[in-house]
Amino acid sequence: MIFIPGWLVGIVTFPGIIIHELGHLLLCRLAGVEVRGWCLFRLKSPQGFVIHEKTESVFKNFLVTFGPFFVNSVLTILLTLVFILVKEAFPLNTFLFWLAISVGAHSFPSRGDGKNLWNSTIESLKKKRVWNAVFLPFVTLIYAGALL
Repeated sequence: MIFIPGWLVGIVTFPGIIIHELGHLLLCRLAGVEVRGWCLFRLKSPQGFVIHEKTESVFKNFLVTFGPFFVNSVLTILLTLVFILVKEAFPLNTFLFWLAISVGAHSFPSRGDGKNLWNSTIESLKKKRVWNAVFLPFVTLIYAGALL
């Protein structure tokens, strides 16, 4: 098995990291969650981040956590469709293919995103808001995806 360092993957797929963080920013804005700091891309770990206020709403945390999944997935589908349409245009189709792979590779929420949603859900359950248990399978999905 070949080990490829994360920083190298990040450099090769940097557009996906940028779009991932923009997904968090967009959903923070749409959910009314205040952003306190952000970085779209850098060479050290984490390679991008969005720091936002803590919110009592597990649903808002869910939206912010899965923002990159929604945004990156839609953009990956659109880029793939355009790639299919311009399959004969050599330099453009190669660029579109790389861009679609880069954006798609970073569509899944990170473990840090999962940890935030987990903490928010557990705090809510401690306050007897049992309906928020519906978000626990999503956290499990995030951690399972991170293992793969």
